[in-house]
Amino acid sequence: MQIDIRAKSFSKDQAIAILQSIYEIYFGRPIDPTGEKSWAPIAERYGYQGLAFVVYQMLQSTEMNERVQKELSRIYRENLGREVDPVGRQAYDLPLRFFRERGQEEVIESIRKSPEYAKRRIELKPDEEKIEAISLKIRQGNVSSETYAELAKANAEVHRYEAAVKAYTQAITLAEAPIYYFERGKIRFNLEEYPQAINDFRAALSKGYQPQGDAHFWIAQTFEMLGDLKQSVQEYEAVASSNPQDLALVWYQLGIVQQKLGTVEKGIESFTKALDAQPTPELEARIFVERGRAYVRIGKTEEARDDFAKFIGRSHAWKRLIQANTPTIYLVRDGTKFPIPDPPTLNYVALEEELQLLERVSTIELTAYPEGQAIPSVLTLRVVQHSRNKGEAAFLIDRGRLRWIPNADTFITLGLDLGKIEILPQDGLARIPLGPPIRNVLGKQLLKRSAHTGNYFIIEKGKRRAVPNSQTLATLGYSEGEAEELPEETIMAVEEGDSIPDLSEAAKE
Repeated sequence: MQIDIRAKSFSKDQAIAILQSIYEIYFGRPIDPTGEKSWAPIAERYGYQGLAFVVYQMLQSTEMNERVQKELSRIYRENLGREVDPVGRQAYDLPLRFFRERGQEEVIESIRKSPEYAKRRIELKPDEEKIEAISLKIRQGNVSSETYAELAKANAEVHRYEAAVKAYTQAITLAEAPIYYFERGKIRFNLEEYPQAINDFRAALSKGYQPQGDAHFWIAQTFEMLGDLKQSVQEYEAVASSNPQDLALVWYQLGIVQQKLGTVEKGIESFTKALDAQPTPELEARIFVERGRAYVRIGKTEEARDDFAKFIGRSHAWKRLIQANTPTIYLVRDGTKFPIPDPPTLNYVALEEELQLLERVSTIELTAYPEGQAIPSVLTLRVVQHSRNKGEAAFLIDRGRLRWIPNADTFITLGLDLGKIEILPQDGLARIPLGPPIRNVLGKQLLKRSAHTGNYFIIEKGKRRAVPNSQTLATLGYSEGEAEELPEETIMAVEEGDSIPDLSEAAKE
């Protein structure tokens, strides 16, 4: 759709038509009545400038944030077999949020150029051999529903969902077992083929799938993803009435959907029923925080504060990254919130605490936590090198200990300045106790062992890095048993990189 960037105003019909297109592009759905009521008058009155404001607000919305996080999580799971890390979220948020299909292509291309992607392709070899072995059985005439189901399951385990759907379809043509429909429905859910998933779950039920509550639970989740919240509520209510084994989880999920539907009081009732259904300690904590958020929405601040206090008491060991309506981001640890001063320190904290998600919370929820001292900026810490190792091993001095920075990627992620590295003599470094290394932003890399010498090497970004001893290996989180043994000449053929410093003293802590 062509939009006149000089337009000072739009007609009501023009404004709504433009917003319809924008919603389809960014949210994959038509504009809802609330969105039309909120945004159309602004675009109508202020023209292109008003439209630019509206688009910016939409791109910062909770719905867009959830959509981007879900999309990025899917890309990481399918390509790297893991959840996205904070650095990945920060790097890829912008193209996914603003540029949609083109941005997604750029993110996938970037990930597939990474060493971690190459490593995953190597690690998938046994799974591919298993898939090929089952496929060979089929080609040799072992054509049965069980064999196709086995092939489908093997493909699903490595996130090859399209192949898994095809194999389950073959199994169904040979035997219409309810479990095949049910499992195919779950895979179609992962593929976001929601109408087809619902059809499969309903087919499983019609053919006698048990327990029925499981199928209704998946149908409820699928309608929720489709945005049909009323139908989702009906399905969750059907599950709850069947007295399922995990009744607390059902009431909790029902409460979540009721919040999205705007029936806040009903959601509070569902959360209360979930608490009465003997939830697990972790679920109980989540119920308290969600009920507290619901109380905030209807202005019951005292009840909200009480629920947030109960949540903190039950989730004391949880670590979180949270932010309210101010720029400050906090690390929550041991029931206390600690302000994080800048983005490099946020990356540092996220790496150290192994946190991946920044949660948006209300001011009331934020203030429920007592505040601790601000975390010192990583930019204020000293970065040092040994005079012999200039240009190689660098260390961060954190809380009086030397902490090795494993590579340039980690150095850059922490926002450190190469120009501020201090060169210290050997006796100067020796006086500083050795602490654990900084976590590698690249994650664990391939570990090789020479069949001739028994020496260990980490292969990182196409280079071999010699490991000085087994204690250093353990400090880095590796075990000797996970190394692949190769001929010496094979390892030496890999380009030499920086050696890993002796971290054996850190292993004694």
